[in-house]
Amino acid sequence: MIIAICALVVSVFATGLTAWTGYAQRKHMRLSVRPIAAIPVADFENRIGVFLQNKGLGPMRVRTLRVTDAEGVVHDDIVSHMPPLSPGIFWSNYYDSVDGATLEAGKFFQLLGLRGHPEDSAYCQSRDAARQKLSALVVRVEYEDLYGQPMEPKERRLSWFGRHGIRH
Repeated sequence: MIIAICALVVSVFATGLTAWTGYAQRKHMRLSVRPIAAIPVADFENRIGVFLQNKGLGPMRVRTLRVTDAEGVVHDDIVSHMPPLSPGIFWSNYYDSVDGATLEAGKFFQLLGLRGHPEDSAYCQSRDAARQKLSALVVRVEYEDLYGQPMEPKERRLSWFGRHGIRH
């Protein structure tokens, strides 16, 4: 009788431990493929840019990306907020909208990019006008993991572009 009770206790304990281990492993697997959104910027004399990057280990599905200016005007891209460029100067890259897009782990979207030679006055004028406008923008992204679980939204003020002041 004692052996039977001990066997029952051990089997109940083993079943509970197995269930708990399965739960912990599932939780670990979900966390190990979690995306982490970042909004890095590049601000150099020969190029400027704004990116959406997935610094996590799992794919990121963008639910919405919204860009708001100082007056409260909202667009789903950055380029809609930008001033016209000087003749002969063109955006090197931009996205109209990334809503619904999937971003692999370690990859990025260049939301806006401008390249040129720092001695080209037309480029410098366009770059400085873009910097001034970018410095007043706020980028907010809402995203989810591959299981459809919403992640904490990421928001970044692009005030870094305003550190140069206005040059003419």
